[in-house]
Amino acid sequence: MIFQDDRTEAERAELTELVGGRDSFMSGWGKADGGSSFAFWACRPEHLEQVETWVDSRDDITRCDLAELLAGERHEHEHCHIYAVRADHHCISADQHQVPPGGGQ
Repeated sequence: MIFQDDRTEAERAELTELVGGRDSFMSGWGKADGGSSFAFWACRPEHLEQVETWVDSRDDITRCDLAELLAGERHEHEHCHIYAVRADHHCISADQHQVPPGGGQ
């Protein structure tokens, strides 16, 4: 599995909650050619509920737990991208229901 983590070293200590799952839009092509693509959003514990609500509203994500994902058999063509939910991320801002064009990571 190919991993891509957008968090800095400092953010890894702060953005500890991970919410996500299999990304149906990105699976089967690009870095996940022939496999599945997984997207997780890392956030602060106090933002967990907002991030869960936002991820659950996405039609392209089938929720799963990262620990369970890693415990299972993995395919070399799978891709896992961890996005950092920073203070300006739209899912925790006042306009959290406004999804940018392309779904906005």
